[in-house]
Amino acid sequence: MSVSERFFCIHEQWSVVHLPEKPNGFAILLIGDIDHYVNERTSLWLKHPERLIFINTLRKEGYTIFTSNFFGRHWGSEKAYELAESLYHFIMKRETLNRHIHIIAEGMGALLALKLFERMDNNIRSAIMINPCLHLYRHYKTEQNNRLFYKRLLSELSSAYGVEKEEVEEQVLKVNKVWKSKHQIPLHIFHETSYRKYRFEEHSKRYEKYRSSINHPINLTLYLPGKSISYFNNQIFSFFRQYEKNLTNPL
Repeated sequence: MSVSERFFCIHEQWSVVHLPEKPNGFAILLIGDIDHYVNERTSLWLKHPERLIFINTLRKEGYTIFTSNFFGRHWGSEKAYELAESLYHFIMKRETLNRHIHIIAEGMGALLALKLFERMDNNIRSAIMINPCLHLYRHYKTEQNNRLFYKRLLSELSSAYGVEKEEVEEQVLKVNKVWKSKHQIPLHIFHETSYRKYRFEEHSKRYEKYRSSINHPINLTLYLPGKSISYFNNQIFSFFRQYEKNLTNPL
């Protein structure tokens, strides 16, 4: 592996920082979906050709990118949040970066991003989401229609949140049934119209309506199948740069 990546452990989870040749001073926290992983030598984003192209494009633009294994299928759990917070402070101490970061969250990673929005809003500059899962309770109810997927999700939630399976609905899902945070973090969502895992009608469109209702609207781009994340490079970079003009208080 080249010197452009550094692997390290935090909270017993492997993490990685991708370093640009010419840093622009801004960092991006990357939070993946259920297939996301980081181990001691590589990650999904380094192994997957299209994702690697995207990472390298971000690096060429000068961004420092960091991410972690986040305990695998964490579903926005408290321990995943604590790791993300520790990872943020670790990176800020060791790299010369503006303390206000961008976030890119995919799928399930959006649940952790929402928790970061609520608790670390003073440290977040803007965010991009790709085919996000934005409502865990709604996703859980959808999966109940497929017994196999439902049983697996129930087991993952029980493990991620440290509760018995019988307690998942009451202790995890119902308490997070309503969006409460009124943060003002700029957000642009890209959601494929035919994406079945997290349907845009149930997640992105509902969240767009919620953000409008609290007078903090978001940008939502719906797109047809067949486009990789790199297709949206220009829109992503343009969005990030809007919020890089003010270095001390991006909001």
